[in-house]
Amino acid sequence: MVLIPTLVLLGASFFGLTQVESKGAKEFLDNLHWSIAYTAAAALGWVGWRQSQADDRPARFWFATGLSTYALGQWTWDVQVWVDWKVFPGPSDLLFLTLGPFLLLGLLLTLRRTVSRSLFRTALLDLATLSSAMVVLSLALFLPHRNSLPVVKLVSMITYPVSLLVAVCGLVVAVPTLRIRPGWAWITLLACSVLNSLLWLWWNSVYATQEPESGTAINTLFSLVGLATGLGAMGWTSKTKDSPRWERRCEGFLRLLPIIMVVCAATAVGVDFAVNRDTSEIRTVILSGASATLVLAVIRQSLLLRERDRLVEAERLAAENRVNFRTLFESAPDAIFLMKGPVYCDCNPAALALFGATREQVIHQPPTLFSPELQPDGIHSATKAGRLIQAALNGEPQSFEWRHQKLNGEPLDCEVHLNRVAGNGEGFIQAFVRDVTARKRGERDLRESEERFAKAFDASPAIAVILELPSGRFLEVNRAFVSTVGFERAETLGRTPTELGLWALGSASRKMAESVLAGGKLLNLECLVRAKNGQGLTLLASTERMDLSGRPVVLLVASDITQRVQLEEQLRQAQKLEAIGLLSGGIAHDFNNILGVITGNAHIARLDLNPDHPANQSVEEILTASKRAANLVRQILAFARPQPHQSRRIRLGKVLAESCRLLRATVPASVEIQVSAPETLPDIIGDETQVQQVLVNLVTNSWHAMSGKPGRIRVSAEPVLLGPDDSASHGDIPPGPYIRMTLSDTGLGMDPETLKRIFDPFFTTKAPGEGSGLGLSVVHGIVKGHRGSISVQSTPGLGTAFQILLPAAIAESESRTTELESFPQGSGEKILYVDDELPLVNVATILLGRLGYDVRGFTNPIAALDAIRTTPDACHAVITDLNMPAMSGLEFARRVLEIRPGLPILLSSGNLAEAPVEQARLLGIHGVISKPHSLEELALRVRELLTPPVHA
Repeated sequence: MVLIPTLVLLGASFFGLTQVESKGAKEFLDNLHWSIAYTAAAALGWVGWRQSQADDRPARFWFATGLSTYALGQWTWDVQVWVDWKVFPGPSDLLFLTLGPFLLLGLLLTLRRTVSRSLFRTALLDLATLSSAMVVLSLALFLPHRNSLPVVKLVSMITYPVSLLVAVCGLVVAVPTLRIRPGWAWITLLACSVLNSLLWLWWNSVYATQEPESGTAINTLFSLVGLATGLGAMGWTSKTKDSPRWERRCEGFLRLLPIIMVVCAATAVGVDFAVNRDTSEIRTVILSGASATLVLAVIRQSLLLRERDRLVEAERLAAENRVNFRTLFESAPDAIFLMKGPVYCDCNPAALALFGATREQVIHQPPTLFSPELQPDGIHSATKAGRLIQAALNGEPQSFEWRHQKLNGEPLDCEVHLNRVAGNGEGFIQAFVRDVTARKRGERDLRESEERFAKAFDASPAIAVILELPSGRFLEVNRAFVSTVGFERAETLGRTPTELGLWALGSASRKMAESVLAGGKLLNLECLVRAKNGQGLTLLASTERMDLSGRPVVLLVASDITQRVQLEEQLRQAQKLEAIGLLSGGIAHDFNNILGVITGNAHIARLDLNPDHPANQSVEEILTASKRAANLVRQILAFARPQPHQSRRIRLGKVLAESCRLLRATVPASVEIQVSAPETLPDIIGDETQVQQVLVNLVTNSWHAMSGKPGRIRVSAEPVLLGPDDSASHGDIPPGPYIRMTLSDTGLGMDPETLKRIFDPFFTTKAPGEGSGLGLSVVHGIVKGHRGSISVQSTPGLGTAFQILLPAAIAESESRTTELESFPQGSGEKILYVDDELPLVNVATILLGRLGYDVRGFTNPIAALDAIRTTPDACHAVITDLNMPAMSGLEFARRVLEIRPGLPILLSSGNLAEAPVEQARLLGIHGVISKPHSLEELALRVRELLTPPVHA
């Protein structure tokens, strides 16, 4: 687009030269094609600037600017010629002078932006050396004409070609400095700059000696050279050429070129000397310039030598670094790969060990060969690897986790770092790969362990909390803590036990609090804490110090043993009662033996007296008192140790009266006990001892409710008939006849909250040491066991009333054990009586003898066994005591049955318990009888013993 119009204009200008006759017109047209050519050159320069790369833009800009000023100068020259302005130097000459400096400025800016500082200084020295040689050569050509031209004109004529030649020197220096690969554009630019300079030298030398007749030929050359200069400026690029041979050639040319210029200058001086014989001043100038050039060349060479030494040292260090790098590369514990594009081009031994492969199996292979088809995130390995590699090639370092696999298919979790490195002008990727399979497995195991710990921590039935040290603030609590202590998790975290008021008073709690805050270790320490509702709890706590995410904490694990402590207290009370029972059992045994002697002798005395004898009344009183004493002992034993459950008809009125008489000795005299029960009160079926226990527990509670103040306790019983509607309101008991027993007091009473829990085990409103909290729960259990119901009504400050309903027994005739008019008589049956108390043996022998039996008494069970062994058939029945020093009654009975199986045996004891009775039944013993016993009971039991059972 630029060349065609230019060529057309040039052709038109040449055609015009052939048509005009005027000398001025010819001169104008003669210079016009020169102006057109340089205008086109400037346009080509600006086109090249717009299409250039960033590194070339400064040079192209000044190239285009220089050509533009040159074209402007040419147009100015045309104007000067047209107006016939022959003054030299003129405005056009000043514009011509800018081309060389602008070309040189563009090159210097490119060098400064592209090369290092030391290389830039070397390039400046090369430029100075060549420029000095160029000046010497120019002076050698022009100084011989110094006498024929004015100094100003001569300097102006020399300055322009010298500036162009200096620019040429810059172009020559730029080739090895920038490592330019000379193409047609660069060679054209360099050659045209040289030709332009030579043409100016030729033209100025001709102009200095004579006035040229026509400038058509030289202007034509100028036009062609200018147009070619524009083409070179447009097509030039700084393409590098890395070749040691090319660098050596450029270096040799730079060394040789100044010498050539100096030699040329000396030759010119010699030629002029042969002609003029007067060149002393010229020689001085030329020799000075040549000396300066040589000095600059020597300085340049010394700098080059110094640079070479530096490069040699740098090469040596680089070689050492390469060796060190290779050593580190080969010995690195992590796998290191070098990638050229998408494949491996080098790797270290750790990389081979990582993949379990040989070097041949790794080199020139893509990383996807050692990867599964899909990565853990579901993306194809090839797709993801390509994206990461491309990002690294673009200069963006990449760090990521990658799933590799060995050649045998074993998976590997790896940590990969990709970085772009430069080498030989190409882009490489350095990959650091670290096997983190073990670490990932450890992290996974740790995460699973933490999850298991968290689940176990929260689901543990024991209280578990984590406290921060040394502040003691809650970091975590489990559900057992929330449900037991009552504080919600949100209101607990971030606060201390003291702020929550958890620590109860007591040395153990203080010790635990101090130890927890100090991070000490505790093991199974009992302490008291206070729940949110104010209830005291007994905890069995242990602590362990540990680190949680780098900060010290303490893990506290505790079990709520409040109920266990209460059970232990109840057990201690039971053990006390058991000890009392053992003691009372021994006392009762001896006391019943005494009562047995008294009762037996009273019966004998009554049998010996006439019915109207005055002593009969006294004997009856003795028997009544003995019976009361025996009942009293039986009651003491019932409360001291468990007794076998014996359900039979009970006269409730009689039980109420006897129980209240027993309690009268315990309850203070300030408390009045009133008993009210009609004579016609029906009997009940139950255990007399348990019914007595119900009365004793209720009366005792009423007495405690009076808190030591005077009061009244009323106990009453009356028959009631419950209909279907009434029974539902009394605990769903069936309708029918019942005995309603009511116990009321004038004590403090109870509030509604207490009434809801009075029958709960271990619930008590009493202070420590006043009771176990089991009394009312036992009462409730006994009443329910007798198929009855119990209810309570109480008003604070007005007292409490308990109402108990027990089923009434069906009416029947009086028991024959108490109403027999005549005792069952024997017919001479032989009975063996064994007891360690001789008075009892004597009494039993007399009484049984009076009843018609043949009795043999023994105080030694061994002697009794010998008698049975001697004459086994001489005995119809055996009556033996349970507790004897030489041999127990059960052991004696077992041996007797071994001698004579099936022999009727009656076991007698003043302290019958459930276990001995069960053992006796298992041995085949037919019956038991309590001591002391009445004559009627003894006669009946012996008769039952000797009467064989009737089988249907």
